[in-house]
Amino acid sequence: SMKIVTNHKYIRRNKKIGQYTTIASLAILVIGFIISLDTSNPSLFTWSLLALIVGFILSQVGIYFGNRWGRSPRPDEVLATGLKGLEDKYVLYNYMTVTPHLLVGPAGIWILSTFTQRGSISYDAQKKRWNQRGGNFLVWRQGEDYCLQLSGDILAGVLKRLSMFILRAKVQGRDASDETVRLVVAGPHAASAVSAAMGTLPEAAMRSMASDAGQAIRVGDDKFVLSVAPERAAAAWQALRTAATPVGAPVWDWLRLNAGIPMIVAATQEQFVPQMVNLEAIGGVSFQKGCYPGQEIVARSQYLGKLKRRMFLAHVEAAAAPGDNLYSADLAGQATGTVVNAAPAPSGGFDVLAVAQVESANTQTLHLNAADGAALRLKPLPYALPD
Repeated sequence: SMKIVTNHKYIRRNKKIGQYTTIASLAILVIGFIISLDTSNPSLFTWSLLALIVGFILSQVGIYFGNRWGRSPRPDEVLATGLKGLEDKYVLYNYMTVTPHLLVGPAGIWILSTFTQRGSISYDAQKKRWNQRGGNFLVWRQGEDYCLQLSGDILAGVLKRLSMFILRAKVQGRDASDETVRLVVAGPHAASAVSAAMGTLPEAAMRSMASDAGQAIRVGDDKFVLSVAPERAAAAWQALRTAATPVGAPVWDWLRLNAGIPMIVAATQEQFVPQMVNLEAIGGVSFQKGCYPGQEIVARSQYLGKLKRRMFLAHVEAAAAPGDNLYSADLAGQATGTVVNAAPAPSGGFDVLAVAQVESANTQTLHLNAADGAALRLKPLPYALPD
């Protein structure tokens, strides 16, 4: 289990400070009250007021130290309980360094801050990941709004998470799923079809253009996402049908997957840093913007370390689903990777995007769900990965 190193001498000292300042504050407040009762000597009023002020300040100091060091559970005890699922490769240092709580592990160093509020922190020892929620999304501006397109099964959690960072800005988050009609178009004649249906066409990938019909977002040379006003949806649909064939959403999933673009879903939330799913290779993460949650890990992976896990494109002759584990002979009994996305392939079987140990993927055969499960055949990604 996780090792814990705690400075108990420091805790005992601060506990005594809390006790002594509380007793001193009570004594001074009592003295000040008694002095205030003597109305025969007006000069004592100043001393009474001074005693009340000093007593109040000392009482606040005593309450702070008493709550933090004299009352159980203390912050270090809460952390020890919440992180007890970590293995012995991790060490939690309490009050041993300039930062109160420091967690050191194989993947790096974490500075832990504690707050007195409702809730809990925990670690899922079985899945070996923090119990948090996040995801990735396609963003475009439509009128005065910023629209985020993401997997529907994580929408509520991501919306709640984003709302935590809305402070005094005049911003509101909402589920806008029913406010527009989303269509996707792909193929060699997609550009001309989109231009005819929307009356506009973005010239470059990851650019959008607005028109009376709505917003057209170009996500590739021959792939488009359309956000259409409901009253214009029927006309846009008919215009698209003159040059394109309607198909189901699984076809788009397969096209996106084979373009090497991941979509985080509920089964894969918080299992990867952005570089593991190749987001830096497709322009999906910025290294120039300001601070954001998780920035330290992302920046360290980009500039200081070499990634041990990467996302690969593969085919498997078996049904696959996001969150399925991958295995290889070099890691007996231990999963070497995870399926990020999967879609039925036109020729049979499933195509998958999967994050796996780079060494295992390059030297071993990956198997789905078991060491003797269906073998994955790696396929080339449509873009180059950074060295």
